[in-house]
Amino acid sequence: MAGRGSFNWFDKLERWKDVLEDDKGQIILLVGLVILSALFSSIFKDD
Repeated sequence: MAGRGSFNWFDKLERWKDVLEDDKGQIILLVGLVILSALFSSIFKDD
């Protein structure tokens, strides 16, 4: 059972690699990083 879960992760990594090859994929990653940084900054501000 655990082995199947790991295989799913590998499949996701392969999909991400294909996405990274595309310019749109890189833009999506940049936007995602900005959103994550904004979320983390808001969390630290609350503390």
